[in-house]
Amino acid sequence: MDTLFRSDLHNLSRRDFLKLTGTAIMGLSWLPFRDEISHVANLDTVEMPSLGRILVDRALVYDKASLSGKILKAFQRDLVLPITAVTVGDGEPSYNRLWYKMNNEGFVHSGSVQPVEIKQNVPLHSIPSTGLLAEVTVPFTDTLWNLRLSYSHAYRLYYSTVHWITAIDIDEKGKNWYRIFDDKWDLYYRGEPAHFRPITVDEVKPLSPEIPLTEKRIEIHLQNQVVIAYEYDVPVFMTRTATGAHFSDGDYTTPMGKYMTNRKRPSRH
Repeated sequence: MDTLFRSDLHNLSRRDFLKLTGTAIMGLSWLPFRDEISHVANLDTVEMPSLGRILVDRALVYDKASLSGKILKAFQRDLVLPITAVTVGDGEPSYNRLWYKMNNEGFVHSGSVQPVEIKQNVPLHSIPSTGLLAEVTVPFTDTLWNLRLSYSHAYRLYYSTVHWITAIDIDEKGKNWYRIFDDKWDLYYRGEPAHFRPITVDEVKPLSPEIPLTEKRIEIHLQNQVVIAYEYDVPVFMTRTATGAHFSDGDYTTPMGKYMTNRKRPSRH
């Protein structure tokens, strides 16, 4: 895969991109909220992503942007394909009407596709003693538990996820690897340095620090699976969310109610 992501927003920081265009795509896919965020969503500025990763085991491919269309085939999980068109489908599913045309082969509902990039990074030769945050900039990257065992696969890390890099390890061939900390199990694994972009301090500073904390709030709409951020009761950001579900090992749904945010972490297993 040597196709690069096309971006007219190359000179913007990731935080600028989130603030300026993050709501625009949602303006297409979350039509029930469109009027509420219209003043921060300029749909004409949305850039079509060029690559998409399949998120589910079998993503059905239709001949049109509709669940009523003819099923042509199915794409398998982690397949990366060009996104050749973006369109709004009919009324179903009502909570998300955005569809992607994949590789000109047919339409896949956007809920089964993650827009991704392929971007290589210049590896660092040293890591601060306190460690640093780094973001995955390829569709996915496979990590290793042990550099002496090429088959000791650890986690598969996905595009845009953020991880703690604590050191540089060198394998028997003299190649550098990033040592990544797993804070859930207190373990370490190793990743390909070119697949990780170091995150700067400015990127994790609070947004809109001039706004009093009492004038900021976040609404989570469980039925529509969407998050809206407000400043002075004005919506300034909107994005999709996954609020959990019932699983075999417990109930991980998000309870209804009003809560205070008392902890924020940039990376978490």
